[in-house]
Amino acid sequence: KIIPSVSIPCFELWFLLHFEQVNYDITKEDLVLKRQKKLPNYLKGNSNHYAETKERMEYALIFAKKLCENKCPVLGTSAYCNVDELVELLLEFPKP
Repeated sequence: KIIPSVSIPCFELWFLLHFEQVNYDITKEDLVLKRQKKLPNYLKGNSNHYAETKERMEYALIFAKKLCENKCPVLGTSAYCNVDELVELLLEFPKP
């Protein structure tokens, strides 16, 4: 099964959704500034982001669903994130 994971305007929206609900259009520049306030040590590609945000995962899952309830990435929205669908699928796998 292939699940396309979309995060518009950039993947950092997924990280911001761990801390606040985004129910408005947002530019990449504004998103980066907001994310920087929540995760000041963020460095793109760093592997510590899961450890820094895992305790807030439930917020991200809820906020991503709310953000995308009435939006479609094909219609030119400036804020969309369905990474929650992939994360929920991964959480279903048995733990080793």
